[in-house]
Amino acid sequence: MPKKRKPPVSGNAKKLRPFHQFSRLPPELRKRVWELVDPEPRVVELRRHRVQTKNRGTVEQIRCLSRAPTILHVCRESRRLAIQEKLYQRNFVRGQNYTWINYETDMISITPLDFSWFETEKPLIQRFRFESENDESFFYFGSKRLRALTSLKELHIICQDGVGSWVNVAEEFHFPTEKVLFIHQDPKSTRMYSRKQLFEMNPARPYSEYSNSYYRQMYDKRIKGAEEDMPEEEYSGISEPES
Repeated sequence: MPKKRKPPVSGNAKKLRPFHQFSRLPPELRKRVWELVDPEPRVVELRRHRVQTKNRGTVEQIRCLSRAPTILHVCRESRRLAIQEKLYQRNFVRGQNYTWINYETDMISITPLDFSWFETEKPLIQRFRFESENDESFFYFGSKRLRALTSLKELHIICQDGVGSWVNVAEEFHFPTEKVLFIHQDPKSTRMYSRKQLFEMNPARPYSEYSNSYYRQMYDKRIKGAEEDMPEEEYSGISEPES
């Protein structure tokens, strides 16, 4: 029986072949290759702990639950060049412990919402994620603390009590950035909703103080006078809500 021919492989689906001679390339060429490596977008999970020691008493520790940047662990050369080019920098330094961070690409994720343990790093954070319930503590106090993130470009809120409980936050709060996503997590799936999508799922309440709120006017086209052009927040990658 003649052997069956394998179907041709399309351009994007071609299998990449490992290149084992990289170390034999001239140093100038290897350096150029490492310089072309872009920092990988990561969610950097940070948790604060306090440890009781015999000699130093109570010591604060910050644990990073996320993997370290790959380029820092490929080889000594890649690590040296990444540090030399300041692709990543030591941050959240506590004693001898630290975390490698690139604030332009890394999203800092904490729980609960407590800024007291990274006052120094607050002005540097550009992408931030936290978990919370929309209770009185957040509504009256936690939301105001977010204004301290003066360099913020993107904000993700993991809604522990469901995204439906956060409609009033989407209506009333002025966040430091327009790129705000409300995240619903359950064991089966994770879904993200922008302000516009929250309003589409939850019609305006029959009270003028809510129906005429600033963000309802801006995002919800069902409200008379709403803006026709949505802000840059409606960028690709947001999961569409279920019908």
